[in-house]
Amino acid sequence: MYLFIISSFTLLPITYFLVYGFRDRAFRLLLQSDEIKNLVQANDGLSKELKDLILLEKDALREEEEKVKKIDFNSPLSKSILKLQEIRSRNHDSEIAYQITEIIKILASNDLFKVDLEDKAVDDQENLKRNTPSPKFGILIDNSSNVFKDNDATNYIRNNTDSIDFDTIKLTLISSGHPVVYIGFQLFQKYNLISTLKIETDLLKDFFLEVESQYDPTVPYHNCAHAADVCQFMNLLIQNSDIDFPYEDITSMLIAALWHDMKHPGFNNNFLIQTSHDLAIQYNDISVLENMHSFLGFSILQNQKYNILKNLSKETNKSIRDQIISMVLATDMSFHFELIGKFKNKIASETSFDIGKLSDKKLLMEMMMKAADISNASRPFEVAMGWTFQIMEEFFRQGEEENARNLPISTFMNRNGTDISKSQVSFIDFVVTPMFDAISPIYSNSLKPAYENLKRNRTLWSEARNLPPNNLLPLSLTKYTFDSKFRKKSYVVTKAERDVVTDEDQ
Repeated sequence: MYLFIISSFTLLPITYFLVYGFRDRAFRLLLQSDEIKNLVQANDGLSKELKDLILLEKDALREEEEKVKKIDFNSPLSKSILKLQEIRSRNHDSEIAYQITEIIKILASNDLFKVDLEDKAVDDQENLKRNTPSPKFGILIDNSSNVFKDNDATNYIRNNTDSIDFDTIKLTLISSGHPVVYIGFQLFQKYNLISTLKIETDLLKDFFLEVESQYDPTVPYHNCAHAADVCQFMNLLIQNSDIDFPYEDITSMLIAALWHDMKHPGFNNNFLIQTSHDLAIQYNDISVLENMHSFLGFSILQNQKYNILKNLSKETNKSIRDQIISMVLATDMSFHFELIGKFKNKIASETSFDIGKLSDKKLLMEMMMKAADISNASRPFEVAMGWTFQIMEEFFRQGEEENARNLPISTFMNRNGTDISKSQVSFIDFVVTPMFDAISPIYSNSLKPAYENLKRNRTLWSEARNLPPNNLLPLSLTKYTFDSKFRKKSYVVTKAERDVVTDEDQ
């Protein structure tokens, strides 16, 4: 009996544990079942949202592809879109991929340049930037085939290509910022280089556009208009010389003229050296800018999309490269008088100069390049004056930067102390005329128009003594400051300057 009672009391906790334990476990299972149901429902909802997102993304991609199909694939815009698509395909970060997709939508949109009237107001500095007029040489480029269709620019080119009155500033304005493309294409046609080099017009166009894009439109003088101007004058020197140049030489001279100042920062070699600029360090203070221009040019040809020399033999390529490098390096003004003296000594005796000798021909081509580079002083005064305003503004900017860095202000670069007319008389007397005198034996009387313009321009500049620098109205009014590494930090144009431009445009 006692044993039964003891056994019963022993079994009661076990029974209680079993009964209530199973009940509690069943209850917990029931709760878990509800949680599982909720999770399943939530999962179903997420799956549906994910499917919707996938469908939306597919629709967006289809819409994007349709818009992209309508774009000219030769333009920088479409190339940018294709590059973004390539980056997106390789990227596994969904947020970055989404942002890239949004950027592509904007670029492919018809509203790319549409003003958002609901956008919030920006600060004063941003307003200043938005209201700043684009530099006249910085007009957006139209990369379509319309570049070669009849228009004011093509008509002007046809009628004036072989004239010393050629006004490249005018060409730049009427060609929507494409002087290199227009003059380059015209001269390659004139000398039959397209068929001789066995290249397609699209390849040639892309090459010219790439070269043109390497010029900074905010630089007043050393920009794409100057490149085109030098190329046009080089054409005059080629066609009027007593020498029949082969196509390889003509190709070299035209290319050298077009890219001889690419990415010029608007500051000279001496400034770069004095400020320990990276380029001066890279090129050991020797023809800093000229070495950089040449490097950039041949870097373009390394890309087969732009290599207009790709169908020439290795030997011809080497010869053209050698000629271009020597011509571009010759534009370093520090060697100006040395080069003139060397050439005059060489040509003084008819027997000492032999165009058949590579060294003599290279020396002549260097002189031609130098003459073309400083030729704007030999244009009609109305044209030459425009170039004077450009170069003086560039000089004055360097002078201001030198002053800001506590460096001595270079000659003719003090905005408040330079007699512009006097500087032009000196330039004609001591730089341009001696150069033309040196090469004149190669040109019989064909340089007569240039000499006449030089004489007239010298007289007019002499009569315009003490022309105040404040009268200058450069075509590019963008001003900028620099950090210690000589990188552009900001762009500012004063309200007064904007008003002047507005008045002039009207």
